[in-house]
Amino acid sequence: MTDYFPYENLRPNQREFIELVREAAEKGENAIIEAPTGFGKTVSVLAGVLPVAKELGLKVLYLARTHRQMDRVIEELKAISGKSPVSGVELRSRKDLCLHTYLTQFTSDAYTAMVVCKNLKKLGKCEFYENEKKKKAEFDELVHFFLEEPSHPTEILDYSQTLELCPYDLTKRISEKADVIVASYLYLLSPTIRENFISSLDVDYSDLIVVFDEAHNLPDQAISALSDKISINTINRAIKEADEYNEHEIANFLSIFGRGMEILFQEKLANRD
Repeated sequence: MTDYFPYENLRPNQREFIELVREAAEKGENAIIEAPTGFGKTVSVLAGVLPVAKELGLKVLYLARTHRQMDRVIEELKAISGKSPVSGVELRSRKDLCLHTYLTQFTSDAYTAMVVCKNLKKLGKCEFYENEKKKKAEFDELVHFFLEEPSHPTEILDYSQTLELCPYDLTKRISEKADVIVASYLYLLSPTIRENFISSLDVDYSDLIVVFDEAHNLPDQAISALSDKISINTINRAIKEADEYNEHEIANFLSIFGRGMEILFQEKLANRD
């Protein structure tokens, strides 16, 4: 246990917490654990699951709600790696990990970013993706470099920008071999994202030790992940784009659809009064 606990002293009840996590991981059981703020839950969970993951050849999937919480996991993994070898990577969206100006400027959601990304690659319009073939040796060397110790998204972005490589694809490659993957809830809660994610890792669910950080947020996050929504601003942008390409029938349909949404919204507000 102490091999993966990077600090000199354990806080009260921290050893028991770590043992409880380790035992649940060994038995393949679920554990719901609560501890006060400042207890050191993140490092305690990692200290409990890492020995089991290493021994059984499993991958740890640590899911959190916010980027700040995800960053904290990487910070603790960096501390642990100073004592025992461990690799880890934090997954972010294409928008967060893209260097292509078209995608960063003209996409507003994950799905649109995915479609634009795939089309840019297909059309040979993404120099960073094309460079993966031209600079294969550098790409593979970066993967190996970032597997030496846990890496933060900004570090991957900086190195990728210098070598003009795709940070998103680089992160995916690192995740295939990393001991710990840190990601948002959506990587398991969203059916589409989950299917693509597990397939890209080439693992079964039985190969994973899954940690949900701040699990009391799960019900709301699950509802949100399985809900579709569209805003008036999105419709207005679509109308503008349709007009630019002289797709007047589409623009007319969207205008009617947008007006209908506005009427429904006004009626909903009126009913509240």
